[in-house]
Amino acid sequence: MEEQQDQYAGVSAEGPTPTAPPDAAGPPLPPPTAPPPRRRSPWGWIIGSLVLLVFLGGGFMLMMAFSVRMAFRGEEDITYGERVGIIYLSGVIMDSGHAGSLFGAPGGSRPVMEHLRRAAKDKNIKAVVLRINSPGGAVAASQELYTEVHRLAEKKPVTVSMGDVAASGGYYVASAADHIIANPGSTTGSIGVIAEFMRFNRLGEKIGIDVEAITSGPFKDAGSPWRDLRPQERELFESLIMDIYDQFVKDVAQGRDMDEKTVRELADGRVYTGAQAKELGLVDELGNLYDAISYAGKQCDLGPDPPTKEYGRGRGLWSLLAEAAAQAHAQALRRLLGDAQLGGLLLSPGPQPRTQSPLGEWTR
Repeated sequence: MEEQQDQYAGVSAEGPTPTAPPDAAGPPLPPPTAPPPRRRSPWGWIIGSLVLLVFLGGGFMLMMAFSVRMAFRGEEDITYGERVGIIYLSGVIMDSGHAGSLFGAPGGSRPVMEHLRRAAKDKNIKAVVLRINSPGGAVAASQELYTEVHRLAEKKPVTVSMGDVAASGGYYVASAADHIIANPGSTTGSIGVIAEFMRFNRLGEKIGIDVEAITSGPFKDAGSPWRDLRPQERELFESLIMDIYDQFVKDVAQGRDMDEKTVRELADGRVYTGAQAKELGLVDELGNLYDAISYAGKQCDLGPDPPTKEYGRGRGLWSLLAEAAAQAHAQALRRLLGDAQLGGLLLSPGPQPRTQSPLGEWTR
């Protein structure tokens, strides 16, 4: 038994345990070491740092731009030397929009009114060119612009340059200026008022929709799309249209220094080319934007090539979005109605340039 124990001495379940001979000499074995740590890639830190830098830089630039606009309200308030101011009236004339927005404004009459008033107050602006490219719009908004142009013309020479179209409300505004220059192919005129109403009552009958209105008076729901116009309602709307039409004619006659009877003969709603309008006295001469700038420069003794200052030409985010939406809307209308129904802007027969509302909003 003792011999067997001696035989299995130094043997364990995991196997024999190595033992050094009693007379063996040498250094002790080193302790086991952990594996070296894995090296992390530096690209994660680099990309994260760049993203943070861009974010902070963008925020700083946005804050600086906002601070500059708040301090100076845009470049319109800074003028160096005597110049001719250029103001742009584009698109449908509506009481909307606000100048001075950081991301730009979608348009409307209010920014143009602000620009007209700033130009009137700026002593370095000696004359103004108003570039109009508008088919018209709402009555009151057109009248407000007419009033501001008239007030400006009492202080400084105002010259209108017509682009593709300056008709209806666009011509209303132009008539307040001292001088009008149009391209031979510009579309202008369309002196008149229109209101259109869409009817859903027959469609409602087919699909089982019936609308009943409770009103405080017989004319409160006049123009409702769910029934036909009553005779007395038609008379009411016709009287309103003719009253606004008379205002239109009188303002044009006053602004153009023409006989009211002559204007009324021309104001049957038709459009004219720039060349025709010149023959009829609605336009003073033919030319482009630079001809208008040259004319304005000579009127204020700055010469035929005067230094200029543009108002409201910043193209912000909302301006780009509004322009894209307008283009998409125009393309949809062309597919639905055809070019002839877009106001004759493509030299095709059709109704005069105007704005219209399916709910019967008064437009000019």
